[in-house]
Amino acid sequence: MEGARKRILCAEDDNDTLALYTVMFYDYEVLTSTTVAETLLRARKSAVDLYLLDAWLPDGSGVGLCQAIRRFDPNTPVMFVSGAVDQIDQDSAIRAGAQAYLIKPVAMFDLQATADALIRQSICRSLEARCVELNAIREAIAEHLKGLDGRIASHATGINDEAQLMLRTTGYSAFTSAGGSRVEFERFWPAALNELNPQWATEEQ
Repeated sequence: MEGARKRILCAEDDNDTLALYTVMFYDYEVLTSTTVAETLLRARKSAVDLYLLDAWLPDGSGVGLCQAIRRFDPNTPVMFVSGAVDQIDQDSAIRAGAQAYLIKPVAMFDLQATADALIRQSICRSLEARCVELNAIREAIAEHLKGLDGRIASHATGINDEAQLMLRTTGYSAFTSAGGSRVEFERFWPAALNELNPQWATEEQ
């Protein structure tokens, strides 16, 4: 996935605005949704580089959606683009885990620049987190090798499968704890997220 296009998930109930986002972010793969439930389903199935949320959707608030996202995706940047202008709305979004809050109508350049900056920052954090992850894996390998003493060769395949899952679990935990994003982990470990958390693909809101 190293050469894959960056992905943005846009949650907005106005179809004209979604169409505009698709045009504006032509360099990205743009995923769209119009409800909280649909956004969560898409977010669990596909790791993305940025969430772009409206403050209100037909079945709930953007703040509640952001909080739900943060329960399984703590580090991917979230940006609000909303017509809600009260400072309390902006503060609530930031407390829920968003990194930016832009007020409609917003200039195209400002929207693109903010999204690009948030994604670049996320990539930088993920590169730093990669070092933490690899160190955690190295330590886990050393511990695992200690436990191999005395095991018979006929069990080697099962041990290897168990070890791979253990290493990926250790790596993901270290990576996200250090600020790495889900999508960057998936690019380094293709399909690993489904192996570690298969319930994400089917879990309901």
